[in-house]
Amino acid sequence: AHIYCLVRAPSNDASRVRLEEALQRYYLEESCDLTRVTTLAGDCSSPFFSLSEGQYNRLAEQVSVIYH
Repeated sequence: AHIYCLVRAPSNDASRVRLEEALQRYYLEESCDLTRVTTLAGDCSSPFFSLSEGQYNRLAEQVSVIYH
């Protein structure tokens, strides 16, 4: 399965860095296959999670489960 991870950050690149830093902080980087993870900069309290409407709609078509 592929995982999309919404991360509060100013850009998608920064969201990836933030996720990697969190995995390192909790010693989880070895147990996570980051090739299966796409990070997206966003905010779950904003409309469309701060994504464009197009991005949001594409995710809605692809994602079957959401964990918060």
